[in-house]
Amino acid sequence: MTSSARSVFASATALANAAREAGETRLYSANPSGTVILRGLDGRTPLGEIARRLRDQAGAPEGVALDDVLAYASCLVEEGIAEPAAPEAAP
Repeated sequence: MTSSARSVFASATALANAAREAGETRLYSANPSGTVILRGLDGRTPLGEIARRLRDQAGAPEGVALDDVLAYASCLVEEGIAEPAAPEAAP
């Protein structure tokens, strides 16, 4: 995981709500790239689309943006802040 991915923590409001619900007092802040990623992690938006938004905002190469999105999402799951989206049912 890149150091930028580790430093990209979510919007303070969303995480404050999650921490309050979990009975925790931790608070995270986000840089602009982290905010783009967090806003996209809604359980419906594909990670590739979030990476495209990050590329548009930060000008990062495609592979780097996707790696950062994957690393950030994994970090949020490891921290217990987010849960992986359930796979869509096959038609």
